[in-house]
Amino acid sequence: MYPSSNVVFAAQSDDPAQVKPAQTPSTSPNLLTSTYEQWGAVENSSLAITVAANLLLLPGRRCSNGLPVPIHNADWGKFVQELRDAGMAAYKAANRKTRTT
Repeated sequence: MYPSSNVVFAAQSDDPAQVKPAQTPSTSPNLLTSTYEQWGAVENSSLAITVAANLLLLPGRRCSNGLPVPIHNADWGKFVQELRDAGMAAYKAANRKTRTT
């Protein structure tokens, strides 16, 4: 989720439509300048966050501290749902921008 969240956060302060594509977009490590650039990158990153949220509910997963993911904790489920909702909200906003630019 780390690279995808950076793309969404960048769109809060900088207009992705103003980001110039890389000279060789197919090899650019920057999602905003790669083949699926600008607002398309924000759309894709938002969807990646939404889908990745599902992985946080899989049994047997471990947190970075080595402890099992607290899937039975009600707060965890709420957090995951809020992450999905935020991803979809970002996707819808980026999609509107894609259609108007």
